[in-house]
Amino acid sequence: MSHLLIRADASPATGTGHVMRCLALAQACLQAGGRATLLTTRPAGWLKQRMAAEGLSVIAQASEPGSTDDARATVNAAREAGASWVVADGYFTAAEYQHLIKSGGLRLLVLDDYQHSADYPADIVLNQNPGSEELQYPHRPETKLLLGTRFALLRREFWGWRRRQPLRDREARRLLVTLGGSDPGRVAARVLQAAEAIEGLGLCLDVVCGPESDSELTDAAQRSRHTVRVLRTVDDMAALMSETDAAVSAGGSTVWELAFMGVPFVVLASAENQRSNAGWLVRHGGALYGGWHAEATAEALTAPIRALLQDSSLRAALAARGKELVDGEGVERVLMHLQGRRLRLRCAAEGDSRTIWSWANDPETRAHSFSTEPIPWEKHTTWYAALMADESRRLLIAMDEDDNSVGQLRLDRKGSTALLSFSISPAFRGRGFASALLEVGAAYAFGNLQLSAVNAYVKPDNVRSRRAFEKAGYRYRGEEVLGENRAMHYFVGREEVAR
Repeated sequence: MSHLLIRADASPATGTGHVMRCLALAQACLQAGGRATLLTTRPAGWLKQRMAAEGLSVIAQASEPGSTDDARATVNAAREAGASWVVADGYFTAAEYQHLIKSGGLRLLVLDDYQHSADYPADIVLNQNPGSEELQYPHRPETKLLLGTRFALLRREFWGWRRRQPLRDREARRLLVTLGGSDPGRVAARVLQAAEAIEGLGLCLDVVCGPESDSELTDAAQRSRHTVRVLRTVDDMAALMSETDAAVSAGGSTVWELAFMGVPFVVLASAENQRSNAGWLVRHGGALYGGWHAEATAEALTAPIRALLQDSSLRAALAARGKELVDGEGVERVLMHLQGRRLRLRCAAEGDSRTIWSWANDPETRAHSFSTEPIPWEKHTTWYAALMADESRRLLIAMDEDDNSVGQLRLDRKGSTALLSFSISPAFRGRGFASALLEVGAAYAFGNLQLSAVNAYVKPDNVRSRRAFEKAGYRYRGEEVLGENRAMHYFVGREEVAR
């Protein structure tokens, strides 16, 4: 996957959600060494600036979204860019539009929210909303359906929060209000009015409204007895969410960001396609309901906002449920399918310690290690804690497409190179995962860590590992002596993987 062409629009009518969730895929593609281009209808200046800052080129198209001319422009742009995938996000992606893209010989991923098309000839259909697993998508046998919140697309600013979460044991005084890039019902001003009726100390409200908000919100902010910041552009929503205690949000993609960050929130339906999201979250204990945006008066909003701010046990329960729904790994799950890889990597967490210890003490693993003695649990826990705290070392868990833990890979960095070691879970040996793990390990080293080369050493009698390195494109550099052991040196460089 060297180049993505993203076809999505952002405007006061459509909001910014379609483009911003596609940006997550673009960022992952760029980090993996690829390129990304946004093809969009009459892009505003702020959108061009944001995409340029992210490293995306922007192409403007003037055709009616979803029209035959739009599809032709998309095919032509993809061919000229040499794109390996078209990622289309918007309610213009009806069956005929998809057929036209596919007839151009392109691979197509369609992001869908409510099964709006009569047919789905796309290669991949992605619906990150809860309950989407129950939808009956009409599709070809070879089409992959990626359904549910485990595929929620979070942008790069959220990735650093996977191994840490902000503490929220303080009194709730900071409220985030985020109702989409356009806030079509002008609900934000009513949220400020509702906050005026909440008893207690003054609140701090951050209102994210997009670059094209109206003056009514500014006036309401100036009249408020609380401290109010109106934010028309936010480059790091994750940082903003980490500082807040609760939120009021529209029912679009932002709710999955809030859920991942453990922010309890009141959800509103600001568009028809958000009704099901909002309803599902409320029924399953993931949010409080603020209503349909046109009916969400200041009086109606006061009760749920007051409950959220004043009840710490309620906030804790909503935050815990949100973390269950979204683990932040969705973009890697989708990218794995775009790249055609069998495995993806995630950073090891504290809870992986016993699994790693069990794998390390497997008799076959010990026999092929340079130190063959069994590892006591106490010694392992000390080693594991030191490894997790060491920024020069990275321990990664290999996951298959069903989220099974298949093995582990460690990179010990020294300058611009790293020493690699790995093992496969005994339950998954003999299925060809070793070479797949070494391939994604090299890609991670060069893309995520910006290394120039990876080295590895194998005992001469470990024939299975030697074959895996060779199959994965690592070169044999000769035999060396490590301590009291003979070792075969394997090597792969960034240039070789790029080719």
